[in-house]
Order: sequence, then structure tokens, then C-alpha cells
Amino acid sequence: NAFQVDMAASQKGSRWVFKKNPDYREAGRPYLDEVRWFVISDQSAANAAFQTKQVDLLFDVNEPRVAEAILRANPNAVQTKYQRTPINMYMNTQRAPLDDVRVRKAISASMNRDTFSELFGGGEWDVGGVGAAMGVLPQEEVKRLQRFDQAEAKRLLAEAGYPRGLDIEYVLNTGDDRNVAIFELAQAQAKEVGINLVAKAVPSTTEWSAVVRGGNFLMTGSSKLPQVDIDSDLFGVFHSKAAMNYSRVNDAKLDRLVEAQRREVNSDKRWGIIREAVRYINENVYGLTLPRL
Repeated sequence: NAFQVDMAASQKGSRWVFKKNPDYREAGRPYLDEVRWFVISDQSAANAAFQTKQVDLLFDVNEPRVAEAILRANPNAVQTKYQRTPINMYMNTQRAPLDDVRVRKAISASMNRDTFSELFGGGEWDVGGVGAAMGVLPQEEVKRLQRFDQAEAKRLLAEAGYPRGLDIEYVLNTGDDRNVAIFELAQAQAKEVGINLVAKAVPSTTEWSAVVRGGNFLMTGSSKLPQVDIDSDLFGVFHSKAAMNYSRVNDAKLDRLVEAQRREVNSDKRWGIIREAVRYINENVYGLTLPRL
């Protein structure tokens, strides 16, 4: 690692101090001798510390309007934008009614992602496919795969045997206010087509993880960044034997695709298989992605 934690100078809950690693593999790097990482849990306090130059870097300013206010107050500041962490919604595909692809498609069609973008991303959120980083599929195709269509959602529910709608339990980590806000909008949108997402509250990420890993849920959601290698987002999440296959996907065709992209050494051919797998995942709604605050 480029830096090493200086435990003597650090104070849990207050600050972490990182010192330059003298044995780092690249000579002359890192360029900084020391990084002091202050723990400021309140965003407004962090913003004030930045404005008064008590801190030099401010991370995770996810609301564009707040970012604009900070820039107005600090005209010499430089803003760097990066991809937001989406909410990844998991559906337990081994339990009714989510073992029916029509119900999963109805849930997806009930979600107006443009509204999520406006409310939680200042209209700047780029649409990403499930199991893929940005750019794997063209934006137009992803939007088609994730299209908002309330009439189609109602038709699919009726075809699946739920003409009057249905209830679906949703395990909600109430320890994260941003997850709660995302859920509340998803709940309101789903209700318009007859899907009642019923929150089962768990107070912490630790408890949420235990529920999800144990498979004792129908739907749930959590933030999830794309991995460095897309194999982790494909094989690692959707293969029937993968440890992080929280949606309990067991699809022989998908297994063959994610295994094939692992074996393919030709880059162009591998990307072709990856795109086919991502399309298949989204067409069968083996999960949902929604923008996060």
C-alpha cells in the first residue's frame, strides 16, 4: 500500500493518520508524506470545515444543489464528479411470487427512474444496467430494458394471477436514512400499479447482512459500487454457486454465459459474451438498480 496507518497519531472516531510507505513499490511515490483523515459525521459540519479551510478535501457531496452552494462559497475550489453509488435491489427468485419473472418485470416497470434521478441526483444520474458498470451497454438499450410502463406492469401482474395486486415484504435497513428515502419513493411508485412493498425494518447493516445472507427475505436493497473487474459483478453475484448470489438466481443459461466470459481470452469476444449476459440479467429482472442520494 502507498500509505500506512499511524495508530499512535490516530484516534478512533476522531481522526485517522496515514503516513507515506517508505517501501512502496514505485520509487518517489506517493507524493504526499501524510494524510490526516478527520471523522466528521455531520455533513453540514464537514461543509463548514471545508469552507473555513480546516480540511482540504470534501468527499461524497451527492446532492448537486449542495455542491453548487459549496462552490459559490468557495470560488477557488475544484469539483470532481464521479459515478454515484446506486441502490441494488435484490429479489429472492426462489420464493413466490418473485420466482415468477412476470412479477419481477412488473416491479421494474413500476419504477420511474427519471423521477429518482431528479429527486436524488439532480437529474444527472446516468442509467446503468444490473450487473454492469457504466458503458457496458448503450444508454438507449438500458433505458429500454428498464422502461417505465405502468400499464404493462398491471398487465403482467394480471397475467401472473394478481389482478388486484399483491403484497411483497421488503427488508429495510433503517440505520441508513438514504436507503429509507429510496425505499419510500419505490414504495409509492409500486403502489400505483397494485404492488404493496411492506417494510420489515432492521436497525443496522449487521442485522440486515445476516438476513440477506441467510436468504430470509423477499426483497431488499443496499448500495453497491461496480467492481474493478466486471467478473465480480457477473459470476460473483449471479452464478448459482456464487457466495454473493443474494437473489438466489439459479439459471443454467446464465451460468453458462458467466462461465464462458471467464474462459474467453479474446477481449472482443469476451465483451460480446459479457453484454449478452448483462442483457439476459436485465431482461429477466434478476435485480434492480436505482439512483442513490
